[in-house]
This record gives sequence, structure tokens and C-alpha cells, in this order.
Amino acid sequence: MSTKSKDLNDPIGLFASWFTEAQSTEVNDAGAMALATYDPNQKRISNRMVFLRGFDEAGFVFYTHLDSPKSNDLIAHPNTALAFHWKSSRRQIRIEGDATPLANSDVDRFFVSRPEKSQRDIWASKQSRVLSSRKQLFDERTAIERLKDKDLHRRPEHWCGYCLVPDRIEFWASDREAMHDRFVFVRESETWLKSLLYP
Repeated sequence: MSTKSKDLNDPIGLFASWFTEAQSTEVNDAGAMALATYDPNQKRISNRMVFLRGFDEAGFVFYTHLDSPKSNDLIAHPNTALAFHWKSSRRQIRIEGDATPLANSDVDRFFVSRPEKSQRDIWASKQSRVLSSRKQLFDERTAIERLKDKDLHRRPEHWCGYCLVPDRIEFWASDREAMHDRFVFVRESETWLKSLLYP
């Protein structure tokens, strides 16, 4: 597809344009994105899919468990990267920068906006910890269902959010003849500098 857009020289505006299109063309979640983190203690890079929960000029927002490996990585090494791949439109976007924790008030607002089932799942989550059996999970979720509404709708302390503040955003649009459009924006102070790249 063409990369032409009125926002072609504004990386956030261009992302918004591509993301809006992806929401109507992708069979499944257009907001799914690969998040890469680095564990400086183990000297290991990890990658997993998370969901984009919002974006603006400040950055790209996602939420997670405070004690999860990804959160531990981000606390120790905040420099990270995101990648979107929209197969239906043959496009991808790579974003690099530092992930900064969101204010508790922002995480609270997101939590109360979630459906009740999502809130219960967040309360029950012990993300990435060893689970002895599926029965243990079901038993713990049953216990969560007995919480009073006033407790359920309060964000658990283990739930947090991050905003990846971008300093590099690369756009790639496939061409069937392998003459792909590829260009990158690099932040210099308050300005974005754009360069074309070889495919």
C-alpha cells in the first residue's frame, strides 16, 4: 500500500494514520506489539507480545504486572523497543526509546475503565510465576470472585503501566517487487529528523 499521507513528516501523526487503517484491516488485534527488554543481570534479551493501550506525542502506553520479568527488566534497563507488524497491509513500525512508569493516577483510571472480567483477571494474576496446576488457578480466581465490589474495583498494587518515550521510529511498507519504502525518524531535542533507508 502507498505510504502517502498528510502526516508523512510527523511520525506520531503517521503512526496514527497507519494504526487507524490497521484497526479496520487486521483480522485480529491491530494493537498487538512485540516488546523487547533486556535483563542486565542475566545478560539476556526477552521478547513478547503486549497490547498498545494508548499513544500521543508523549509516547506509547502499555500495562503489566509490577513483578513480571518484563517490568523487572524495564526497571533495571528502561531502554527498550516495540514492533508492530500488520500483515494485511504489509506494513511494520519499529519504535525505540526509554520506558517510563506511569503515574498511579493514570493506571487507576485505566484499571477502572476495564470490564469486570478483566479487573478480576488482573487481581488474580501472578504473571509468569510457576503454577502447580490449572486447579490452583481456578481456585484462586474463584476466591477473587468473592471479593466485595469496592475491593474488586480498586487497582491492585501489583498492576502498573509504562509509557515508551520514543527517540527513534522506523516505518516500513512492503513492495511486491522488493523496492520497499523504508524511512526513519530520529528525535533531536524537540525535532524529528527524517531519513530514507535502503530496503
